[in-house]
Order: sequence, then structure tokens, then C-alpha cells
Amino acid sequence: MARIHPSTPGNDVSIAERRVFDRFARDLPEDWIVLHGRRVVVPSADRRPPVESEADFLVIDPARGCVVIEVKGGTDIGADAEGWFSIDSRGNRKSIKEPAAQAQRVMHTMMAYVARLRGNRMPSWERRMGWGVAFPDFEVGPSPDAGLPREMLLDRRDLESPREALERMFDAHGIERRPMGEDALRLLLDALRPCFLLMRPLAARIQQQEPAFFAMTDEQVRVVEACWQHPRLSVRGVAGSGKTFVAMELAQRLANEGQRALFLCFNAPLARRVADALDGPLVRTFHSFVWDCAQKAGLSSRIPEKPRQDYYESESPKLLLDALLALPDERFDAVVIDEGQDFRAAWWQPIVAALRDASQSGFHVFWDPDQDLHGGGPTPGLGLFPLRLDYNCRNTRRIATYAARFATQQPKFRPESPMGDEVELVSVKDRDAIPAATGALLERLVDQEGVDPKQIVVLSPLSRERSSFGSNGKAGRFALADLDSPQLAPDEVRFSTVHRFKGLEAEVAVLCDVDVGEEWSGRIPLHVGCSRARHYLAVVGTNLPPN
Repeated sequence: MARIHPSTPGNDVSIAERRVFDRFARDLPEDWIVLHGRRVVVPSADRRPPVESEADFLVIDPARGCVVIEVKGGTDIGADAEGWFSIDSRGNRKSIKEPAAQAQRVMHTMMAYVARLRGNRMPSWERRMGWGVAFPDFEVGPSPDAGLPREMLLDRRDLESPREALERMFDAHGIERRPMGEDALRLLLDALRPCFLLMRPLAARIQQQEPAFFAMTDEQVRVVEACWQHPRLSVRGVAGSGKTFVAMELAQRLANEGQRALFLCFNAPLARRVADALDGPLVRTFHSFVWDCAQKAGLSSRIPEKPRQDYYESESPKLLLDALLALPDERFDAVVIDEGQDFRAAWWQPIVAALRDASQSGFHVFWDPDQDLHGGGPTPGLGLFPLRLDYNCRNTRRIATYAARFATQQPKFRPESPMGDEVELVSVKDRDAIPAATGALLERLVDQEGVDPKQIVVLSPLSRERSSFGSNGKAGRFALADLDSPQLAPDEVRFSTVHRFKGLEAEVAVLCDVDVGEEWSGRIPLHVGCSRARHYLAVVGTNLPPN
């Protein structure tokens, strides 16, 4: 059985071609190669139209050479003084191209195509190419035409022994019995067999996938609408479910309705991003809100010059409560809290004190216990009605599924959610190898995949000084810029700790310093770090969780 490409004929292949296809595939030797339906185009060098040709079959005998076969089938075929013609089942006559001339033209085009790929140099094996015509529906006696010798013709009887007929065709063209050689055969197949794969760079894949993340989902609309019916809500959502997006939408709608709205979160970078996007609500981190109120109340002296952890844990909420008591007009119609799992138990009472009505004013908390890096979350005494956001609408399915390995809640997906690329795991032998491995990864993403460095963030569970990058702050040729850097120089990418980047996202995230045997690579830091990537996630470390 010959090797035939493609292995099955297409649906639009004629009955005559299909008959030849089956015979060649079944009866030719296994070292012969048959290319079916191969089309080539040879561009013109002098502004003339390109030369286009299609071979019904290209039969290659590695021991001799190759022949182009033109197939002609139908009800009746003939030639007279007017030229070649066919007659259909209704008796209608139609002029057709002379099959021998057609086969010759295809052969010469094929030879020109191969020669062009070879720099117009024609080794002797490339001249071992002939042509022939197959009439699989007819029995042909002597030569039917001066331009079509019987030796260059295959009819219905010849197809009973196609190898003998093709050997006769090789002989008629004077193609000697001499092996083409492996190199020559490979060159011919590389030129004429359609074997290639066009890979879209990551930048193009990101561009194509991004629109799927923009639409506000039905689930998110339902939560926003529920906030008008239930002014006190606890919205628990999986990573990537759009908690920040919904919280921002709610805060903006409240402000548009004329209400004085306060948007609180934990991380300063997230607060800056939200403040830039909203018009009307007051956007603060919890600690910057404490600072504002203390300043207005004349209590800023109670803020240490270098606050320690105990100040943030217990002293700052007391300071906020005292400041609000001294500022009776500093009240809000509604408070929206994002990343509520970061808010300590002692913070909730003074936040409630900032409401105009402690029991009736709007109070909406968005949170995810699987991202609890600081030991917090809304307390039971707040009287909040629970809702859930279960559908991931920020990450590709592969990223969300991988990140969910480190979570207690599993995401759901909308039908249009893109599958995305596999999570890339880069394992190194020790921490000293992480900067070079990360640099090589960044070079590939930027130079080969076309990703803009501004779309990339390098994350670590550790501060940069404690991370594998150290004070040098280099990953290969790339310098690691601070997350707050307003501009990036060439060959710079942003760096952040996982903790500081929580609530934010990037098209591409490279999570480094992962070692599941170390405390810093616990379940929650891995979940938070992995879920920051929208389109592409790479994990670099010494002891990686499997994909």
C-alpha cells in the first residue's frame, strides 16, 4: 500500500479521481508516495500574472522519479478537428482542455516551482519528472491522439495493475532506474507536500481572546440589581468572577444617584486604579481613610512615624472610630468594600460608624476566602445578606482551572470563555537559576510572541530583596521595575509581590520563587498569584505543583 497524502479524498473529489485514488493507494508499493490534488503557484518576475497549476496526482517512485497524472472522467470524451470535447448524459457537447497539454503544463510548473525554491538550480534528480493522463472510466486501444502516446496513458484496464502502467510511463519519458536518494526525496516532498503549521503569536491570541472578557455577565448584572433591593450584601466570589468590576459598577451607580459613596479596599495600587476609573465615589484604602479622618479631626499625632503591625491591627481602627466621633458630618450613604477578606475583625465597627444610618445605609462587601492573605473577612454581626459570584470571567479556562487547584471553590465558565494556552511550568534546580530562566522566558514572550512588556508582570510571594532576584532586580536582560513606575524603559517589566498585586490583573503573569515545600508557597499565595493572569501564566520555581 502506497503512502498517499491526504490519506482520504475530499468530499468534492470526482468519481473518476476517487477510483484512481483507491487503486494507487491499494496497489502501488509501500515505498511509493502519492500526492493528490496538489496545487502550486509560481509568481511572475516581470509583472505578468502568476502561473497556477494543480496536479490531480503526483506519483513518486523513490527508485526513479515522479510523474504528474491528469485524470479525465465523464460520460464520453473525444477529439476532432475542433479539439477535445466531452459529452454529458443529456448529449450536450462541451469543449475541454487537451489533457496531454494540461499534464505537460502542470509538470513544467511543478519543475519551475521546485527550481525556484532551490534558487533556480536544477540538480539532475529534479529533471526526472514526467507526465501522463488517466482515463479510469474508459478502455483505450491504440494511441488516441498524436500528442498522447499510448505509453503515457492509463485506462480502466491499466488500473488493474497501476504499477506496470506507471513503469511504462517512466520508460516512455526516458527516466532511468536510479534511486533519487534520501536528500532529493526530502527536498521534493518539502516543496510539494503541504506540511506546515502557522502559529499565532501570543500577542495575537490575547487580542482575539480579550473581547470575551469585556461583556458584563448576566450573573454580575443580577448582583448589581440585587444591591438595590438588599442594601446590605455580602458577595462571595471566586477569583476572576469580577468582584472588583461589580463593586466599581455599584459604587458608580450609587454616586450617579446622588448618594455619597465610599469605596474601600486594602491595596494602594488597586485603590489608585479604581480611583482613576470612577467619577464621584470617594476611593480609599482602609488605612488612607483612617489617615484622612485623623487629619480632619486633628488626631494625626496618634499615627506613628513608622507604624508597626500592632498599630495596623488594633490601633488604627480605634483611631478611626475616635475621628468619626469628632466628625459628625463625615458620613456616607453607602460603603462598598472590595477584597473584604483582607479587612481585620476590628475594622468593621468603625467602618459601620461611617454610615449615615448604621442599620439602613448601604453596606456591600465583596470578598473571597480563598484569597485571605491577612486573616480577615466580614464578621457575622454585620447582618449582611449573602450572594455568590461563581462564574469566572477574567481568566482563560486553563488558568482558572489551574489556580483553582489551590482553592476551596471551583469556578464555572460561560460558553464563550476562551480555553487559552496551557499553563507553562518552568522548573529549575535551585533558586539561583530563577533569574536566568525568567529572563529567557521574558525574551521569548517579547521577542518571539510579540507581547508588549507593559502587558507583563513578574510576581513573587516574597519582596524583591528576599526574592531570587535580590537587590540586582534583573531577569536576564530585563530590569524589574516597581509596580508604581509611571513609565517603563526598554527592556523593563513590572515586578510586584503577590500580596500587593491582589485585586489587580495582567495579560501575562510570571509567578516566580515557587517552592511548595516552603511556607511562602502556601495554597493561598499560589492561588492569588496564579489567578492574576488573564491570558498567559508561567510558573517558575524549584518545586512546582504539577499542571
